[in-house]
Amino acid sequence: IDIKTPKERIEKIVEQIKPKVIIFTNSQNIINVDIPYIIIDIDTLKNDRNQIDLKENNVIDVDPAYIVMTSGSTGSPKAVIKSHRSILEFVESFMEQFDIVDTDILGNQAAFDFDVAAKDIYLAAKTGATIYIIPNSCFLMPQKLVECLRNEKITLLIWSASAVKYVWKMDCFRKTAPQSIKSVFFSGESMPIEVIKYWKKYIPNSKYINLYAPSEVTGNCLYYLVNDVYVNDDGIVPLKNTFSNVDVMILNEDGKVIGNGEKGEVYVRGSFLAQGYYNDMEATKQKFIQNPCHNKYPDIVYKTGDYMQKKNELLYFSGRIDNQIKHMGHRIELEEIENVIYTQFVCKRVCAIYDKDLEKIVLLSEDNSILYRDLFEKLKGHIPKYMIPNEIYNLKEIPLNERGKIDRFRAVEIYKKRKEYEN
Repeated sequence: IDIKTPKERIEKIVEQIKPKVIIFTNSQNIINVDIPYIIIDIDTLKNDRNQIDLKENNVIDVDPAYIVMTSGSTGSPKAVIKSHRSILEFVESFMEQFDIVDTDILGNQAAFDFDVAAKDIYLAAKTGATIYIIPNSCFLMPQKLVECLRNEKITLLIWSASAVKYVWKMDCFRKTAPQSIKSVFFSGESMPIEVIKYWKKYIPNSKYINLYAPSEVTGNCLYYLVNDVYVNDDGIVPLKNTFSNVDVMILNEDGKVIGNGEKGEVYVRGSFLAQGYYNDMEATKQKFIQNPCHNKYPDIVYKTGDYMQKKNELLYFSGRIDNQIKHMGHRIELEEIENVIYTQFVCKRVCAIYDKDLEKIVLLSEDNSILYRDLFEKLKGHIPKYMIPNEIYNLKEIPLNERGKIDRFRAVEIYKKRKEYEN
């Protein structure tokens, strides 16, 4: 648990998990919840492991290894269980696919309570590679970040897409670039090809790999090695390949595998799957379901709630089920609008929302240089007119959640309060 997490959320996490032991790096951070637990300081544990009965000899591969907390639609965190087996299967597959060896140095960007960091941790443990934890301060000073990557001779970056975009937005490589980097992996949101073009311009010999998986899948399940300057009509980096021992199905509303040009929901099956949600059997049953393609034997799949569209055998993320709106009789994915805007404008963060009271789509933007007439002219050639935002509303900052993704709920609340104040 990141100690910088708001106290209320930490308490919700502890109440959800109900741990028997909490190991602290600072015992002043004692959590105020009405459950019994033992407090052990990490320094004490280093000297006396016998304080905890670790039962190491009784562990089997399907037992939980760790839990990752994700945001839940109800406002309470969900606890995703990762097993020893899912970690081992993923690491073996990832390591072999991308030739990660003991001489590699991984530049860790993700906090250790974030699932992305698990790849750094377990790949290093398996291969004998080195993890270098990049100080947070480096991401506040572009030149300091470049110096860190160069001086530490970092060879692999497994970063969130927002961190890769940060380098592009801040033009970090304009003076010098770290040529030791041989692979850049990114995930978490759609990546405009413009960002990868920038990286390839300055570090041409590196590989650039787009990754995909929800938190309920250990590591990743889909990837795509970006070609030289691959561009399609959308300008978004696609996905295509599955890792070994995991299966990704994209099904339409009738439960059939989609064809070219069609869109469907992503289902994942195989050894990479999480065990479900800790202390929440009801939510587990709703999302970890019998394979909808057959009923011949038990075959659990994870129903992701993500939509993807297939174009020329490539896959493109096209929104979430839970951010779907209905406008002028049409069902619309707000992320689809945002993705098109990013391809047409080199701009700061944007967020599409729906004003139910006024029945219109509003584009929240941190970039006041985007004029509505330009937005309309550029978008009308890429999406139907009924999908084009009816208004642009500028905010100084669009809120992000603890994982660095747009917090759409908070963005809507800010928009409503501003409108009330103006009226």
